[in-house]
Amino acid sequence: MNPEDIPGMTELIEQKLLNDIGQSVKLEADEVMLEFGTFFGRSTRSIINGVLKNKNIDLNSRLKPVLKVYDSFCMPNEGAFDERMLEEIDYVKRMASHGSVQNLLEEQDGKINFRAIFDHYMSDIPEEVLDVFESGLYQIEHDGLAIKFMHIDLPKWWEEYQYLIDTFFLNLRKGAIIIYQDFFYHWSATLIVAIFLWIEEGFLEPVRTAASSLVCNINKEIVEGDVRNLEAQMESIDHLEVLSRCQDYFSKFDFVDRREYFVNRLLLAQLQYSFEKGDFKTSRAIFSFLMEQKAVLAQAQSKNLGGLYGDLLDLVDNGFSLRRTQ
Repeated sequence: MNPEDIPGMTELIEQKLLNDIGQSVKLEADEVMLEFGTFFGRSTRSIINGVLKNKNIDLNSRLKPVLKVYDSFCMPNEGAFDERMLEEIDYVKRMASHGSVQNLLEEQDGKINFRAIFDHYMSDIPEEVLDVFESGLYQIEHDGLAIKFMHIDLPKWWEEYQYLIDTFFLNLRKGAIIIYQDFFYHWSATLIVAIFLWIEEGFLEPVRTAASSLVCNINKEIVEGDVRNLEAQMESIDHLEVLSRCQDYFSKFDFVDRREYFVNRLLLAQLQYSFEKGDFKTSRAIFSFLMEQKAVLAQAQSKNLGGLYGDLLDLVDNGFSLRRTQ
């Protein structure tokens, strides 16, 4: 099945990236690939289509299925996006209707479960290839197998990412590949900070980007002390300063997809974080720069101008915060 036939937001460039990695990754019998956040399965199918062509993977010698995927398969999902409950439910319904699979949605207690849609699109996948876990984020567990690949499309901020680190990252092999699907995203400020700190310290090596996704290699195995040190840093560091360093880093990075859009999204993340924290002086300075940048992009007839300022309106529409209880 072509991933494009599955409703979702994973762009073609990301689908090709996932397919290429699935086709080229070297995997021993005791090593696995993981995906966090599947929606209807467009990204999952992209990975699997590559795995099925991978000559480095012997499916007959597998101790466990190649790809383990985790999702609650439910909207609104647990966590901070609950504030947009009606929007999330409407989105799921529209996507299901687009794929003519709305009859597979199960609605109960104000929530919609789409596991049957995912299973529909994965119905022909051999059991030695795919293992599916339906679970909320904080119920996810790991069986201890070594990890060679992660596609992370689940956490949007540090608290969620921290749980994944504690649960999985000590099992990452050196040379493993991680794709952070929502790195270049205007709501991901604290997630961006945590990832970039490990980039600066040499644990993660950025390789390329594709749409909002950042691809990294694991340069050295992560141990318990590294995790505790990151947690301490996240408590004490100036997040805006780190976000500024991150934007500067990727403005000079050679392999950035649609640089003027996605690097400026890092600036939007700074704006969101500063406003949410009540640092309005910084917010004003960033907003002023964005207005100046708009004139530059308009003069250059940038194709991404609408997207960038649409993201800015998304921040405004939600009061620069998705965490109303804080």
